[in-house]
Amino acid sequence: MKHNTFTWSGWASFLLLTVLFSNTTGCISFLDRTTTVYGRVTDDSQQPIDSLEVELSGVFTFGGGLPLATTYTDSEGNYKITYKVPKDFSRGNVFIIPSGKKFDKYKREYLIYVDGNLTSSCCRIPIGTSKNYDFLLLNK
Repeated sequence: MKHNTFTWSGWASFLLLTVLFSNTTGCISFLDRTTTVYGRVTDDSQQPIDSLEVELSGVFTFGGGLPLATTYTDSEGNYKITYKVPKDFSRGNVFIIPSGKKFDKYKREYLIYVDGNLTSSCCRIPIGTSKNYDFLLLNK
């Protein structure tokens, strides 16, 4: 009876491939991890919303995350964050933080458009990519 066995080089190759492809985003760890999110924030009447905080957070492979970078929308409601995400994170999330009296007239709900398409799954961004996220805040 013949037994199937792996050689040390076989195991080493298997281990190396496992490590290289274990990142859940599909990116190999030595690729560029520069991630860009950009877009526009408006209200129901398509008026730009300025001075709104936008955050890019990093998500660990096994859950949890940390804020990585923030910016504020300009007078036209535009924002852009470019950040080299550390290897500790498997993906990013982008979201808005409506706070202060200025935002009391809006619901805490909003619509999200990813690359121009309305989405119900917010707001994951693969590491090493550039994506457009537009947010539409709903009036009360």
